[in-house]
Amino acid sequence: MISEPSQNKQLFFLMGMPRSGNTLFASIMNQNPELVVTANSITLEIMKDLFLLKQTDVFQNYPDHKSLDDVLDCVYDVFYQEWPQRIIIDRGPVMTKENFALMQKHFKRPFKCIVLLRDVMDVLASYMKWYTEEPDSFVNKYGCKNDDEKLSKIMNKDGGVAK
Repeated sequence: MISEPSQNKQLFFLMGMPRSGNTLFASIMNQNPELVVTANSITLEIMKDLFLLKQTDVFQNYPDHKSLDDVLDCVYDVFYQEWPQRIIIDRGPVMTKENFALMQKHFKRPFKCIVLLRDVMDVLASYMKWYTEEPDSFVNKYGCKNDDEKLSKIMNKDGGVAK
């Protein structure tokens, strides 16, 4: 059962390309004890994984869509029910096409997004500076030989910039 306080929380979503000020925004906002900006959130991954259960043999053997949809409807309320803050800003890719469709179907209330904007060339320049100064950065672990290959990895359809 979902506790009453989780139903009274305000939930917002933070969107912005990587290296566009998300961490700085979160650091400033998290100084308010009534509010929390999450780290990169897994809530949409939970929803996606639950939704994908509909494609399994076990589910298709007895397809109880209503029960699984009920679980999807309350993912956010259950996930954040024990968080003490009144306002939660969830940091996940809520506006990708598939995630937006899940949210429209299962969030059951209007939602607002905070969008941080930064020119994509500035984002890429920031990535280049970061992976040049940090040899252990994830970008350097792909075995790419030059900046073009590294930036292509970041910008591909599954990369951080695309999300």
